[in-house]
Amino acid sequence: MFQNAPEKWVGVFSKQAQAQDWIIINRPQDGKTELRQISTGGQSDFYIFISSSTPDSVIGYYQRIVGKPVLMPQWSLGWHQCKQCLRTVAEYREVVDNYAKYNIPLDAQWGDIDYMHNY
Repeated sequence: MFQNAPEKWVGVFSKQAQAQDWIIINRPQDGKTELRQISTGGQSDFYIFISSSTPDSVIGYYQRIVGKPVLMPQWSLGWHQCKQCLRTVAEYREVVDNYAKYNIPLDAQWGDIDYMHNY
């Protein structure tokens, strides 16, 4: 995103899965900006947002394409415990209770690995 003129903002978005480099050259002598993109292959979807009056409007156009960011639930960022040998609910409760007993934070206790045959 860059300011093209007073109250005129421009945004560039390239949706490309391959490795890529971007070279941005601002030329103060003539006020122009040179933009180059080099990628190792694949196809790109290339979007240019022009004549936006504010940076927020450029972001709004971008969000129409990719969607708005999602705030992760707080518990998903914490400590998750998973142990393969637990077989009963009582064993899982014992693990959770021991975390609490020793004041060790625990945000999630997983019990989804043992259903896999020969895992």
